[in-house]
Amino acid sequence: MSAASSNGPSPIVDSFFAAAQELGMWTASRLYLREMTREGGAPAIEAARELLGQRFPIFDAAASEWLESDGASSIDIPAALRALEGVARLLVVGVDVDPLDALVDGVDPATRIGLVAGVGELSGDLSRVLANYQGRVALVGLADVPRWIGRKSALATVVYGVDSNDMAYTSLAWLRVLGPDTRTQFRTLLGINVLERSPSIHPRWVVATPADDFSALV
Repeated sequence: MSAASSNGPSPIVDSFFAAAQELGMWTASRLYLREMTREGGAPAIEAARELLGQRFPIFDAAASEWLESDGASSIDIPAALRALEGVARLLVVGVDVDPLDALVDGVDPATRIGLVAGVGELSGDLSRVLANYQGRVALVGLADVPRWIGRKSALATVVYGVDSNDMAYTSLAWLRVLGPDTRTQFRTLLGINVLERSPSIHPRWVVATPADDFSALV
């Protein structure tokens, strides 16, 4: 995985893209950053930013925060779980495995959980990811989202930073799910912010939506 050991940008770019398709952009970034920290520390991370940063701005932003915080994460799962108290159905939009794992482990075991996969180039084969949940998480197509609405239903997605204009960066799948009718049909619209700052490089792979679209942004 070492950036320095590759013969060019293609091997690490290709392997990171494959990981992001399966695990999600933030989770894949954290996985690679842990490996690079073990292999070469900060110089290895900076070398990887040179190779990956322009194409994958979420990786660049995650790497910057990793170096500033010695690998600590700013994600606030306890606040997310508080926002989901009393929810009977939780529909997670877009794939990022680390936050999804935390939600699955933290919500009431009786809560029904669905996952709307990513769309576009980042949509990958989720069979291995879903298998890890042993039936706890169901894959939900866009056409089936209305089956999840209700007074005890919640929509949740990962947010990749909020910029100075109060625009939150999230997956394209979120915009496909969220419409004028959808907003009133779910009790909670939860954004789980995994980056303290929005990406400094133009945020490819994600889209901007007003932060106040969320009833809870943690």
